[in-house]
Amino acid sequence: MCLCKTGTPLYKHYALYVDDEYPGKGNIIHRIKYPKGKDIGFGELEHEGKHEVENIPQLPPQKKEDIKKHIEAVLLKPGDYDCRSNNCEHLATYLRYGESFSKQPGTLLGFFCKTDNKNCDEWNQLVKQMEDNEKLEAECSICPAG
Repeated sequence: MCLCKTGTPLYKHYALYVDDEYPGKGNIIHRIKYPKGKDIGFGELEHEGKHEVENIPQLPPQKKEDIKKHIEAVLLKPGDYDCRSNNCEHLATYLRYGESFSKQPGTLLGFFCKTDNKNCDEWNQLVKQMEDNEKLEAECSICPAG
């Protein structure tokens, strides 16, 4: 999601690329809030619009076997979606690195993640805006005029 006035993304959506490990299900796994009733699931990268690889070189990825075990576990018990503590980036980092965290680099939400001041008014306003706009994900380049 983008804030049109700044051109800076409000947040980024994260998924883990699983290639052909789950035939017939898709080549990515991600946590989504919409459509209703769907939380963690597989999808096709080519249907997700613009994307880029964003690994964390300081953290070694888990072995494929461990990633698969974690995928099976979260599919059985995904937990409730929460943009602050159980979002798509928490899932992707947990599956890839074995640690669940969300830093949202290069986004306005990332600024608040860095300051770790999650009780301030600005944080709550930003989170509310993010939650209100989750259904309307769009590219920064298509911001409405005004």
